[in-house]
Amino acid sequence: MDRNFLSKFLAEQQNDIYLFGMSGNVFDMIDLFDEVYFLKTSPEILAQRLRHESRENPMGRTNYQLQNSLNWAKEIEEKAKKLNIRMINANQTPEQIFSQISGSSKMRR
Repeated sequence: MDRNFLSKFLAEQQNDIYLFGMSGNVFDMIDLFDEVYFLKTSPEILAQRLRHESRENPMGRTNYQLQNSLNWAKEIEEKAKKLNIRMINANQTPEQIFSQISGSSKMRR
């Protein structure tokens, strides 16, 4: 993520914004957000998702890439735990996940 771009983008927004995704420098950006969550799933489900035929991104299709991706996911999860980032079960529907995160932000205000 480009910190300057992201900071400017967030400053220009009038409504709540929900960004989902991951980047190598994501932990350098968390101070820009009011709330941060970690969508947690098992390595088995992550592997299924990485190899699903509907994905256009080829990352994770080879055994080497898959193992690297799973190792990286484990490292990221451990760092999120150390930072006390709230874990959310990623095996839920998008609607269930949104209900949890939008409900907690309303409670915060």
